[in-house]
Amino acid sequence: MHRKFITVDDREALVGGMNVGTLFGRYHDLMLHLHGPIARSLADLFDDEWRQAGDDNDAPLPTMPLTRTPGQTQARLLGTGAGQFPTETALHENLLRATSSVCVALCEMGRTELVDALIACHTRGVSVRVLLDPLVSYPWLPAAPLNAGAVDALLRAGVPIHFYRLGPDVLRLHLKMALFDDDRAVAGSTNWTRAGFGWVRETDIELIGGAVIGQMQAQFEADWQRSAPAPMPTRLALWQYATYERLAQ
Repeated sequence: MHRKFITVDDREALVGGMNVGTLFGRYHDLMLHLHGPIARSLADLFDDEWRQAGDDNDAPLPTMPLTRTPGQTQARLLGTGAGQFPTETALHENLLRATSSVCVALCEMGRTELVDALIACHTRGVSVRVLLDPLVSYPWLPAAPLNAGAVDALLRAGVPIHFYRLGPDVLRLHLKMALFDDDRAVAGSTNWTRAGFGWVRETDIELIGGAVIGQMQAQFEADWQRSAPAPMPTRLALWQYATYERLAQ
């Protein structure tokens, strides 16, 4: 269970990628501040998870529709679990719909079908940019570039990829965010991996329109400026990635 959200009185919510803890205060992350019906959808999701944790066999909640508020951002609950439209499906739909630009910022990107969808966008003339955490070290997997499979495929296809510049102020780029044509976005807790789309329980939000899209785009541009082009992975890096993918991703 990899969800990160909180709801208050069924009217307000925070959802995104941020864990709670001293270490995570030094991660560069994103949380969405939500108001209205979408907050109630998240509260219903929590209630369902609570019942499952108590071995309650109640029927799952129905899939939540796209929440529409005139003049404001439209929102839909995505992820895995009751009441959620699959994040991977929503991302595929938005990539197929994109006509001008796609911007992706992720901590971890595996070699899933979404990599091919990004390449297809690039091939048909959409401006695609991918910003990743370098993921150069884990205590249990020293110096293993865990994004190497996706980086290799995207760079060979000509898709621009940058690695976020880490430092004493930021230990990890922990975002899970994608922007489409300056009017749509998907953000939350899901890394683009087999685990994230398959057997890990995640929560994401699909957003359409409103000022929040511009705020997220501005954040992406600032992060892109703090990054540098990713190098082509070495053979060793690809072997390390393949091993990691089989074991964990």
